Amino acid sequence: FAGTLGRSRYAGAAALVGFAVVVAHIALPTVPGAVLVGIGAYVALTPFAGGLGELWRNPGRRRWLGTSNRELVLTHGLALAGIGICWAALLAVVTLAGGTSFGLGAWLAVPLSVLSILRTVTRTAVDYGNPAFVDTPMGPMPANLVRQLFRGLDLQAIGIVVLAAAV
Repeated sequence: FAGTLGRSRYAGAAALVGFAVVVAHIALPTVPGAVLVGIGAYVALTPFAGGLGELWRNPGRRRWLGTSNRELVLTHGLALAGIGICWAALLAVVTLAGGTSFGLGAWLAVPLSVLSILRTVTRTAVDYGNPAFVDTPMGPMPANLVRQLFRGLDLQAIGIVVLAAAV
């Protein structure tokens, strides 16, 4: 919890992201709420998971704590979920004050973002071996490197698409 509480300086930025989500929803009513809330929650909540990210990249610190990886992720996940609930409550207040509303799919994007952030910060160190290249419209891309770098964001993107399509 200390890693999460130590990042309380990001609370103001998270609140501003909540305001920006509501303003974007008012300015761009055709964009699904799940997209706006999903992106906003991911951006607002990611700094609060930095403590877990620091522990995850350092096996010595994890051993020093004497807990299993599962307990560590669960503890930080519960703290991050609490912050996500607070952010969603702030977003609900700002949404009501703005005279607009989000559908159920948009609100489900907050727990999706928490899970995606946990997946992002618990990725392993990047392995530059086996650079199997795949042809894309942007040119050849190293598939294994892309897979490693977008861990967490892949879940977020797929989840947002599903939630936006469910509307």
